[in-house]
Amino acid sequence: MPPLNPEIAISANGRGQGERGVNHTISKERRAMKDMQAHLEMLRTQIAECERLGRVSKRTIKRDIFEKLASHYRVLAVELERAIAASRVKEDDE
Repeated sequence: MPPLNPEIAISANGRGQGERGVNHTISKERRAMKDMQAHLEMLRTQIAECERLGRVSKRTIKRDIFEKLASHYRVLAVELERAIAASRVKEDDE
């Protein structure tokens, strides 16, 4: 049997149920951070794509829609960047 990864290991309590420890919490936080970073990258890609589509759109209404979408994604990206920064500060304090 291969050794258990300490970050995801669950200790048995004798009744077939597990108890999650500190290592599980750390791993969960790391996954959350990776998820937030992946989502931020996706938002940046969407911003770039909306900006590109706005530039090549021939109709004013389409340009306006793509600019509004890009603006909305920028707001979301800023909020997510703040959440990531706050999460990093929290990790440093612990």
